[in-house]
Order: sequence, then structure tokens, then C-alpha cells
Amino acid sequence: MTFGQTFVLVHGGAHGAWCFERLADRLMRAGHVAITPNLPGRAGDPTPIADITLDCYADRLCAVIEAQTRPVILVGHSSAGGVISRAAELCPTAVKKLVFMAALMATDGQTILEVFQRSESPLGAYTIQGQDGYLRYRSDVPLKDILYTDVDDHTVSRSLAMLAAEPVAPLTVPVQTTAQRWGRIPRDYLVFTDDRALSPAFLRRSYGAYPGRLTELPGSHFRFLSQPGAVAKALVEDYGGDVDLSPPRPPIAALAAVRDAPHVIASDGRGS
Repeated sequence: MTFGQTFVLVHGGAHGAWCFERLADRLMRAGHVAITPNLPGRAGDPTPIADITLDCYADRLCAVIEAQTRPVILVGHSSAGGVISRAAELCPTAVKKLVFMAALMATDGQTILEVFQRSESPLGAYTIQGQDGYLRYRSDVPLKDILYTDVDDHTVSRSLAMLAAEPVAPLTVPVQTTAQRWGRIPRDYLVFTDDRALSPAFLRRSYGAYPGRLTELPGSHFRFLSQPGAVAKALVEDYGGDVDLSPPRPPIAALAAVRDAPHVIASDGRGS
């Protein structure tokens, strides 16, 4: 077993680094390093919306990755599947492995939005594009039932308060990857079998088109909020470490932070 790996955990749409607090804690207590960057436009980041592109995301990740002393295990959740693929294409020697954790597989000229639409996610029916360049959810979106079905109510309520609107531009740019760079990096795939946001059947088909190991765990789209130990154990399977499998202890400390990003719930179809 090889201890002391570096995991970089990349959040998906409407979320931020805060959602990985429990998972990062379990990884670090098992002897690994866990880094949870915020993508541009999150948590007070001053990047103007006009400058937030897919390569802006990827460049930010490459800066984090290349600052480490050795190649990292790059983990993307949900829409971040396309983001980690682009980052791996730009800085492949700094990435030891890619892990798609209930994540969209957008590569080789596909856009994240195209793949999301093909997934037939129920979230699509509740999404509004505003004139300000952000996607928001309609006020009647049942996020508890779609995203957090196995997460305790306290954590759900605090998570909902932290959600932010999602920049549109990075989702609409083709994710350019090549066999010589992205294609040479080993890949693992995690599917949560009770996921209502991204169909497990759709993810299995997507991942089956590429080499890599598929692991399935029971749980919702945010299984790492309800059972962070189980998800951490799957991530460190090849590397060792004594993972704490006990239930999480709320609250998530990061959820006490003041959120100042554009709000995720639309009051009308125009955005704000």
C-alpha cells in the first residue's frame, strides 16, 4: 500500500469547496492530503463573470495541482467531470489519476451542458438561464428530493443556504481532450446507486465507453455528505489508510460562512 496521496476534490454546479469538508476530513485522518479549491466565481472570488470560462476553471486547477510536490488524484463531482478532464489535458504530468465521482463524462469536443441534457436529469426542468450569464434554479425546485435524499435535514438546510448561481459559459464550451494527454491518465469511476440527479444507468453507459475501474456505492448524489467515510474508503482503496466510517457529526463548519455569490434560486426568468 502507498500512503500519503494528495487528493484534489473539485465541486460541481451551484456548490463550492464547502461541500467536501466531511470527505476531506476523512481523507486527511486516514493519512492523505485533501485539497478543496473553489472554482472561479465562488466564495468571494473576484473573477468577473465575463472572464469565467472552462479554461479559466482548468487553469485555476492546474495552478493548484502544479503547486504540489507530486502528481495528484484529481476528483470531480457532478458537472466537474468536464472540468477535471480539461485540466488534465492542460497539465497531464501533474495528475496521477482522474476520479469521476457521480460526474458527467464530457470529453473530446462535447460540452458539459450537452452531456447534462443527454442525462435527462430532473434538474434540467427547474433550471433558468438569466440575462446576467448565470444559471439558477426555479423557486419550486425539490433539491432535497433530487440531490440530498439521504442527507440529514440540518445539513440540507444549511447546504441550501450556501448554494450559488452557476456561470453558463464554462458549460457551453467543448471540452477538448486528446489521447496523448488526457487519454494516458488512469481513471476510476464512482456511481451512487440511489442518485436521482444523474441516473446511475446513464453514468454506467458513459463510463463504459472508456477504460477504467467502476465502483458502485449505495447513496444519493451527495453521498459524501451523508456517509463521507464510505466514499473516502472507496477513494483510498489502492493507497491504504484507516478510514473513519462513523456517521458525520453536523454541522459543517464552512456552512457558517457568509455567502456572497449570486443566489442560486431565481425569483423570475431574468436572473438578478
